Amino acid sequence: MEAINKKIKSLFILSLILSVAFVAGIPSIVFGATGGMIWLMVIGIIATVAGFYGMPISWVMYGTNISQRNIVRSIVEEQITNIDDLAGIHNKSVPVITREISTLIAKGYLKGCKIQGNEIVGIKKKSIIARNKCPNCGSPLIIKDNKKICEYCSAQFDN
Repeated sequence: MEAINKKIKSLFILSLILSVAFVAGIPSIVFGATGGMIWLMVIGIIATVAGFYGMPISWVMYGTNISQRNIVRSIVEEQITNIDDLAGIHNKSVPVITREISTLIAKGYLKGCKIQGNEIVGIKKKSIIARNKCPNCGSPLIIKDNKKICEYCSAQFDN
């Protein structure tokens, strides 16, 4: 999850920079041209062109990576390994979700996993998830060594 979260953060920053460049580039062109500052006009043209072409692409890539992270989260954290179930949860067809899972495996977001028939194998199984939630933060508790432990705030409770 860390690798895909890092990728999403960098795409968000890039998308934001390109959005600002597009918006700031237009007045830079105007002020550069009317004020006789050719350097400002050139910077404005470059920023506008980069924003105009790069901004939509980067935002689409950002959204795609968010969708991929949701699939990774379903597989790794929620332990859903059946492809039909994943397709239903993420509102995608089985061939599309299979292709996306193959891409996630190839990118290294699902390390040690492979698709075998209609299942994803190689997922490290988590401890049994308790049905109750942490009273401190509301996150699900897991059972380890006969104790309930919150994965997020590390609070421990007797089972």
